[in-house]
Amino acid sequence: MKILFVYNRFENLGIEILSAFLKSKGHKVELAFDPQLFNDGYLTIPFLAKKFDSREKILRKIGSFKPDLVAFSVLTDNYLWALNLSRLIKKRYSIPIVFGGIHPTSVPEIVMENNCVDFVIRGEGEYSLLNLVIALEKKKSFSKINNLVFRKNNVVITNELRNFISDLDSLPYPDKDLFYRFIPYAKKTYTIMTSRGCPFNCTYCFNHMYKKIYLGKGKYLRKRTVENVIDELKKAKSKYNFNFVSILDDVFMFDNEWLTDFCKKYKKEINIPFRCIGHVNFINEENTLLLKKAGCKIIQIGVQTTCDYTRKNIINRHEINETIEKASKIIKKNNIKLEVDHILGFPYETGKEQIEAAKFYNKIRPDIINTYWLKCFPKTEIIKHMIKDNKLTKEDVDKIERGFGVSYISGGSVKNIKDLQKFSSLLNMIPLLSQNTINFIIKNKLYFLVDFGKPFLILTRIIKSFFWKDIRLFEFLTFYKHYIFGVN
Repeated sequence: MKILFVYNRFENLGIEILSAFLKSKGHKVELAFDPQLFNDGYLTIPFLAKKFDSREKILRKIGSFKPDLVAFSVLTDNYLWALNLSRLIKKRYSIPIVFGGIHPTSVPEIVMENNCVDFVIRGEGEYSLLNLVIALEKKKSFSKINNLVFRKNNVVITNELRNFISDLDSLPYPDKDLFYRFIPYAKKTYTIMTSRGCPFNCTYCFNHMYKKIYLGKGKYLRKRTVENVIDELKKAKSKYNFNFVSILDDVFMFDNEWLTDFCKKYKKEINIPFRCIGHVNFINEENTLLLKKAGCKIIQIGVQTTCDYTRKNIINRHEINETIEKASKIIKKNNIKLEVDHILGFPYETGKEQIEAAKFYNKIRPDIINTYWLKCFPKTEIIKHMIKDNKLTKEDVDKIERGFGVSYISGGSVKNIKDLQKFSSLLNMIPLLSQNTINFIIKNKLYFLVDFGKPFLILTRIIKSFFWKDIRLFEFLTFYKHYIFGVN
């Protein structure tokens, strides 16, 4: 059987693993990639986006490859893109289409309202997608395929979920070449996951939704063996000669015994700079020193808010500012770059809370501050909280579940989104200006005069690209160079 994945903008590790899994069972896999030039969430220029639209190219590829199944991996953020492209595919070809990923897992019944989607796969997709391919090939019934949602006599049938894959080592290493042909800059940084799941239950995140639907279906938080991870990296290093590793685990350092073994073997056998995502509750002197010696250059932590009320009553996080400050000191003491994430727009937070956040970050001095708007995703607990407090309507929830997205902008002294953008700019500037300068800006409310944080944000990314070996800006520039000029 021939399977064509369709994806947009970035490398997708999940698709790479699915591709490797299907290929290991004898199937042919291809990728149709939409770079969405000038309409990628970072740079939007409508008339250029129209000129560089890739949809017709994707349709032609489908015509030449002649797949037996077209597969989309779907987040809420690319759900509407996937739906629109699926409709175009159905108008031209009679090919079954399957949606998998977080958004279809959350609201499969809503996704199946669209006739351009023939199947939904909920949750982990390796075995379910394989069994769907086999059923299509042999014209067998879909009724016993775990995780599958399908139509029978115009009735939507939702099959039972299979147990979690307990042995992650049993899965093949990701098929990186699938994406590297389209985005060659990705070869510079090797992305990897050493685990699946997260130990926490933040109300704005999909993880708690996964835990609920998979209740009784096995252990949620699973780890690959150190030997398996190192073997993948050794083979990839030999093949791609990358110069940086990005570990994408939701929380990388929750198992000290595993981490100790990994760091020793990584230093000895890989010895390439890397970054990872940590959590302040797991950061201590011992494991941070291990990471430093192994070659860790950046630790990213999700702070999200410095307001205790928001943490305890809205987002179900239980760390405190003192713990964050202590973890930050440990990271910086070991000469590891500290990257923090901050979310703007939580209910009840006003300008006062954002200024307190700015003061706190100015105290701990992260090397980069990423700011995001609160975006509600389907079936997350924060939605229930906001409905209860009349912060979201039923109409808002319907929009969220249909992929339109609703960002909540809080009231109080934050009157509109422009004010929030200025707070965002203030936070972005903190790593690049001195403590005294930031204190002066805050004291005199200069952040309200003009949104002058964007140039600093761009400058920050340039610095990261060339000095921290974090490749986001490099990716961005190389991405456009490759697609516009055809140069690698």
